[in-house]
Amino acid sequence: MGRKETKGPGQERMKGKETRKRKNFLKKEKNKKKSRTHSLLERPAKTAKKKKKKEREIITQGTEIHIAAVETWEGA
Repeated sequence: MGRKETKGPGQERMKGKETRKRKNFLKKEKNKKKSRTHSLLERPAKTAKKKKKKEREIITQGTEIHIAAVETWEGA
């Protein structure tokens, strides 16, 4: 690391090499976050929780009407 210059009480000023390292590190972290969210957007099926969705099917047979509750899975 480079040498540190004091700037005020308790504050240290980073020299060129350190700031460069720090900035690059922050850039890397930011890109990691970006890529993570992007990949989640591309594949929502793997991360989304399954929701149980109840649908009603109306079946008509002649004059009788049957309402059947059908469970389907969303996000799978």
